[in-house]
Amino acid sequence: MVSVGISWISHEFGLASDPKNLLDAHVVLSEGRVVWASEEPDLLWALRGGGGNFGGMLLIPVELSFEHTDNGIVVMEFKLKCHPYPKPVYAGFIMYPSSAVDEISKQVAEFVKRPDPKIALHVFIGDMEGNALKGDAPKPSISLLVFDAYGEEHGRGDAGFKWALDITGATDTTSVMSYREVNQLQGNTHSQEVTRNSAQFLDRIPGTSGWSYA
Repeated sequence: MVSVGISWISHEFGLASDPKNLLDAHVVLSEGRVVWASEEPDLLWALRGGGGNFGGMLLIPVELSFEHTDNGIVVMEFKLKCHPYPKPVYAGFIMYPSSAVDEISKQVAEFVKRPDPKIALHVFIGDMEGNALKGDAPKPSISLLVFDAYGEEHGRGDAGFKWALDITGATDTTSVMSYREVNQLQGNTHSQEVTRNSAQFLDRIPGTSGWSYA
């Protein structure tokens, strides 16, 4: 569990480490004892957010388990409350040149004033024009990873991310996808997605023909 289990649906259902979601944990104590944290309330409280990276997680009891004992990989179980999320969502990257940084900063500041538990975004800042690779000072560019659980019509509308799509220079790669696919944008395929989108974006910039990013 990374970063207390924050996710796109944390505003709806809470963090994975919240008491209503993290039901139990199998841990190894400093003296070597292996216990279920639910047997010691103070221990379970600490693991749910006591701070300081308290405790070393060994096992955590869910239906999902990963097992490969013949080469020493530990069997892992998770005991977490699961929340069905069957509806497709509107999500994906919107990418911008460095010239859009000021406008995006203003618009994102306005966006956070309109909280909605079903809408979220992540901001990524990088050097997609590759100046650093040429020995020049990097120029900031921005991409937004947007999430709208209401669907595409809402996501592209005024109550969603129309403001982001209307910013000059925006390259839209958003689409309708499952919640699993949204997570994959930042999971194992995140770097591949950014690379693919960067290539599409760079095709629009003079002088970048033949560049590649890994």
